[in-house]
Amino acid sequence: MAQTFRRQLSSERTKTKVWGPLTRELIKVFKEFCDSDQHLHEKNIRDACNALDLYPSTSQVHEMMVCAMDYGSPCKPDHFTFGEFCVLVAELKTYYQLNPKPPVPVSMVRIRAERNIDRKKRRVFLGGSCNPTKWRAEIAIPFFKENGITFYNPQVQNWKPELMELEAQAKQMADIMFFVIDSKTRAISSMIEVAYLVATQRQVVVTMCEYKSSNICVDSETLTDSEMLDLVKGRLILTDLVERNGVPIFTDVRKALACTKTIVKQGCHVSELTLKDGAHPVKHGHLKLGRALLELREAFNSVDSEDLGWLSSED
Repeated sequence: MAQTFRRQLSSERTKTKVWGPLTRELIKVFKEFCDSDQHLHEKNIRDACNALDLYPSTSQVHEMMVCAMDYGSPCKPDHFTFGEFCVLVAELKTYYQLNPKPPVPVSMVRIRAERNIDRKKRRVFLGGSCNPTKWRAEIAIPFFKENGITFYNPQVQNWKPELMELEAQAKQMADIMFFVIDSKTRAISSMIEVAYLVATQRQVVVTMCEYKSSNICVDSETLTDSEMLDLVKGRLILTDLVERNGVPIFTDVRKALACTKTIVKQGCHVSELTLKDGAHPVKHGHLKLGRALLELREAFNSVDSEDLGWLSSED
């Protein structure tokens, strides 16, 4: 398959035939997202998979990339060859056909009682770090007011410990937990809270804002390189945990707000959001990928005893 693709790229007048509708579809998608070197960058893999109605998580793509490097990929780092892309697609399609169910968390073994909430009047809790962030006042609150969606805003000018009980009640009563993990604070407590809420299967809409530079100041304190590394790792782990539960991660607050409106108006679950809604959906994010690629390499090496890098028809 990969050899056919290389021949086709070598000349527009080539007479090499591409056998099978699946191969033609894969070539079309690969050419749409690959770079000038005919390699697919890691940042484009999810979009390429989405075009094929496949929805891997960020961690699954990275896991596949690591496996490709481990088996000795001829491609440059952070890139896929066409053959590796085909293996990823085949593995995902196989899993989708099997439709394996994710393991049930221990915290969810006991059936949760249905909360007594007026479903006609959904409420959103605006979670995440407060000062000095302004996304609530400048973006979220005007949006919810315009669309008639009620909300609870924990960010006040004069916060008092007495408000903790009120916030706890608001969280319990809210239908949707809207969290922004911002780039102006450490947001450690917010990350822990999001992990807990997702694990207990609450409706959580998460926006993750990347740190735009390595020189970040929090409360007039410049974060050290080691602390920045820990914070970035923590966000990667949170992304993996959230996507393993089928919950998409947003990078833009406005898109997250639009999807929250969709959830409220249509009564759907956050995991049911689609590309058309503006989300980046994930399916079967709990599954591990890359095994097929490693098995293919092991089988190839067992036949290619002279380490030529190719197999003859006799092999």
